[in-house]
Amino acid sequence: MSDSEVVKCGAPRCGEEIDDNYANYSNILEVQICEGCYQSDTEHASAITKFSPDGSVERVILGDLVAIGEYGDPVDASSWKREWRASSAWRGHYDTTFVSGWTEVEEDLLLWGERTEGQDLGVKIQTACEEGTLPCEVSVIADPTSNLFAQGISFWVRDADAMTFAVWVKGDAAYAGATSR
Repeated sequence: MSDSEVVKCGAPRCGEEIDDNYANYSNILEVQICEGCYQSDTEHASAITKFSPDGSVERVILGDLVAIGEYGDPVDASSWKREWRASSAWRGHYDTTFVSGWTEVEEDLLLWGERTEGQDLGVKIQTACEEGTLPCEVSVIADPTSNLFAQGISFWVRDADAMTFAVWVKGDAAYAGATSR
């Protein structure tokens, strides 16, 4: 005798009937979802990596249905806003932003097979984090695009640290503007 029930997947445009013992939980929609929707959501999710001056690194996978930490634990998604930006009927990209308290200081496009300034900055941040010389917390958000060979990347710092980060990246040239751009 089984204690399970059949429920419908709560993901938009799905409705598949599933055994509630095998359902996944959408901590964003607060409903049960099927394995297919869970897998699809995590495979096209945005990746958020927070580097701290003390050398610690936190990772979050943020989809439309779930937000999970590095080890699959649910994470509160209320700090971020994630939107699809269509550039045509079949093309576009995700744009993930912090809701408040953080400032975007750099952005770039990662292209397969090409070196970009965003990659170089990412390496600088990771190295400084590992060496304990990072001047402030930095969150790096990697967003998927409709192009399999491209990914958007943005760099965020707490509002109060924008100038500190700009000086760290650009040196004295940062004083010509308010951010590192």
